[in-house]
Amino acid sequence: MIDIALKMGEIVLKIFFAPMIPFMRFPFLAFVIGIMFVLLFIKRVRYAKKNKIPFNYGPLVVAAILWFIYGIDEYSAQAERANIRVDLPLIVPLLYIATVSGLKQFFKSRPK
Repeated sequence: MIDIALKMGEIVLKIFFAPMIPFMRFPFLAFVIGIMFVLLFIKRVRYAKKNKIPFNYGPLVVAAILWFIYGIDEYSAQAERANIRVDLPLIVPLLYIATVSGLKQFFKSRPK
């Protein structure tokens, strides 16, 4: 019974971390995502100023900052050849939440 639970837990972790594998192998991709959020922020700010509407820029800024921090963290982990990553269970959920909220904020306030 314990073996089944361990295997199920291992499968859940693999599924949870699977989207991050390309970023672990190629850390520059994290900077690409961070730049994407900066560009979305600029686009939304310009639109809000042009149409004189309020805009909550927090989620886009937080997402950009977290992706840049993750990119730096990933480069340092590769430089140190860190195989055991205790930082990922903290960073990955934060990235998921920030990415979803940033995209939600962008599309929620997009022009119609």
